[in-house]
Amino acid sequence: MLSISKHEYLQLLKSIKSILVILFLLGVTYGGIQLTEQFQGLLTESPTDVDAMYAVGISFAVLSFGPLFVFSLSHDVFNREISGRMMRFLVTKTKRTNIVLGKFVGISMFWLSILVGAFGVIYIFTQSFDVKVFFETVSVVSVFIGMAFVLSLLVAKPMLSMFLGVIIGIVYPAISVWSIFSDSWYIKWFRFLSPYYYISEESYLFLVNFGLAALIVFVSTDLFKRRDV
Repeated sequence: MLSISKHEYLQLLKSIKSILVILFLLGVTYGGIQLTEQFQGLLTESPTDVDAMYAVGISFAVLSFGPLFVFSLSHDVFNREISGRMMRFLVTKTKRTNIVLGKFVGISMFWLSILVGAFGVIYIFTQSFDVKVFFETVSVVSVFIGMAFVLSLLVAKPMLSMFLGVIIGIVYPAISVWSIFSDSWYIKWFRFLSPYYYISEESYLFLVNFGLAALIVFVSTDLFKRRDV
């Protein structure tokens, strides 16, 4: 499992798309710091509140574009190897559960590295680190990693999963935000299926997202066991 995790982590780290994502998020982080510092004199908040704004800014960028980035990078985490017949070799070496967990750990470590880097830049400039916002962001990303797994197992062709991943990455956050702020019965139920809802409360309800991610990974494992490779 560890070798699979390492492979997934390094594959993402060397990908051109991943490098662009990293540069984008780090650029947004640095740009947000510079912009906030320019207007800091006009802000009436306390220094603590101003420092919190930096963390919220990068968190907002990740939550807005994160789903799109996650699906773009991991939409083919399974179907690429299945269609290329590489998965047959892998399943003869280890259990399918280990493959799913290994891939999840590797991809999660990649995103954790990015978030640590982004929040680390904030810390360098502000000497503050909002632990709660950090873990809220991590929890949401973990759910979308699991969703990318399910998509890759349900859709056989990588090109099609890429197309659907982009659509989901754009539409899903929009519907999630709509369901959180809407009182309409036909949409407000959707909030309970969205990781955004569990970080919108002033509590530690975001921990539910880690449970959702675990549940989705369990579903992915079951799908993978039933999948002919």
